[in-house]
Amino acid sequence: MFISMRAFFYLLIFGVVIGIQYYLKSDTLKDHLHDYAESKQSKPKQPIIDRVKIKKAAPKKNQIKEETKSFEDEIEDLIKNNDESLQGINFKKLLKKSTPMTAIFRDGENSKTLRNSLKFGGGSGVGKTLNIVTEDFVDYIDSIRSPIIATASEFRNPGYQINQSPQTSETDGFSVDKFDEVKDCNKFEDFKNDYMVVRFNPGIGYDSTKPVPVPLNIDFSVSGPDYSHRPISQNDPDYKCKIQILRNRVVSLGVGGAIVLGLKDNKEILNGEGADFLIYENPFPIGKNFWQEYAYISVSKNPSGPWEKFECDPRGSNDNLKGCAGISPNGDRFDLSDLELDSIKYIKIQDTGFNFDLPDAFKTNNQAGFDLDAIKIINKR
Repeated sequence: MFISMRAFFYLLIFGVVIGIQYYLKSDTLKDHLHDYAESKQSKPKQPIIDRVKIKKAAPKKNQIKEETKSFEDEIEDLIKNNDESLQGINFKKLLKKSTPMTAIFRDGENSKTLRNSLKFGGGSGVGKTLNIVTEDFVDYIDSIRSPIIATASEFRNPGYQINQSPQTSETDGFSVDKFDEVKDCNKFEDFKNDYMVVRFNPGIGYDSTKPVPVPLNIDFSVSGPDYSHRPISQNDPDYKCKIQILRNRVVSLGVGGAIVLGLKDNKEILNGEGADFLIYENPFPIGKNFWQEYAYISVSKNPSGPWEKFECDPRGSNDNLKGCAGISPNGDRFDLSDLELDSIKYIKIQDTGFNFDLPDAFKTNNQAGFDLDAIKIINKR
């Protein structure tokens, strides 16, 4: 039997109407209405808020400054708050061209690390760490190292400093010598070493484009004069020559660079009582603190290894720097007992690759990283 579409539509409307009437008379609808009424009574009325009249309190000026403080500001505050003598130095200007990835301030057994919001640093400071330490930190590392069992006069005077030249320029508060190079200084170049340079692999220089140059007389450059030189008087007629030679007697390893030194005449460094050898860097004084650059130290009986490495973690806790070079202005002490070795013939000194160089006032394109002054052999045969 067939019905028309119109008839089907009327039947559908009739069915919907009958269903609605049934639902309105059912208990289900009554229950829903009762629940809704109870919920409205139990819920407190929300107060009407005049949002036009409510104003959020403005942050104080000092709060704004803290929120917008740059990484350079944090470094400057950290260093200056620990040394009032540095108030006149513009660290922000020193860090303008490049910024480190991290800055670590070490004081005694404690340390504080600042991390750059850029995560990797900027300019030539990418991936690098600025190391600033106090004298208490240097004393602490010296206290946990093996002592020197030798005559004190054989080693550098702890109070040794070079008098500044009358011809100086002020660079952000740091005094920098300026005078023309003296060509005839050969009469002061006599030196004696019980070690020699076996190999030098220069790292990248400060400008990050080419390796640091190899000194013309590298054996002379690594010969000192840290443990035997005496303070130079400005009244000395040979003042300029002696300062020039002093500067030439440093080998900058460059970023990641390494140098291998070996003993002459088939001699060996022995594991004797206390420290067996010292390595001198030139930690730069900044007020009462020091800016430092570290190196890994390894030893071997053969010039090509295998190498035994002293424990050194330049980004770890203070105790983990015991085996690093570049900490003590009086020389870093190394004891073969720490590696359970009886003797060695070769020492490898390698820049960590993490050292951040304070630019402009201190570094040139020919320099970067760990700067080797000299080594001192204590126990040998």
